[in-house]
Amino acid sequence: MSNVFLSYARADLAPVLAIEQGLRAAGVSVWRDQDKLYGGQMWPKALGEAIAAQDYLLLCCSKG
Repeated sequence: MSNVFLSYARADLAPVLAIEQGLRAAGVSVWRDQDKLYGGQMWPKALGEAIAAQDYLLLCCSKG
C-alpha cells in the first residue's frame, strides 16, 4: 500500500477531500493535516516528519 501526504491550501479543501476519498477507495493511505495534527504540536517538525515518512507528496494547487 502506498502512503501519500496531501499538501493543499485551505481554500481548496472541497476538491482535496474528493481526491482523498478517491485515493482511499483505491487502497492508498492518506496523511492530511486536519486528521493528523493537533493543538500544541510543533507543526513545522510534525509536518517535516510526516512528509519524510510518506512514499509520495501530492501537491494540490489551484489558480489563486
